[in-house]
Amino acid sequence: NSHAWLTGFEYTTRACCGVGGKHNYDYGVQCGTSSHVHGQYLTALSCVNPGTYINWDGVHLTDRANRLLARHILTGPISTPSSLSPNYVLQASTPCDPM
Repeated sequence: NSHAWLTGFEYTTRACCGVGGKHNYDYGVQCGTSSHVHGQYLTALSCVNPGTYINWDGVHLTDRANRLLARHILTGPISTPSSLSPNYVLQASTPCDPM
């Protein structure tokens, strides 16, 4: 996202914990483990500042990204009205029509 820097994220497509390369991710070497990849023995290590990354390990978000996402879900702008708003009313879902 070209606006990720507005939230303080510096790395939007690279994993914090990985083995290098464009996205710092290789399926064969999960975070905190070591393995042979393309003839090299690699260890997936954590970055120095996880708060500047959106992605933790190529699969999961960082704690900071999760907190930001949760805040947006609970207070907006993702949900309107905010689920924490005193005016929020949980609507009963309507059953699906049988086929």
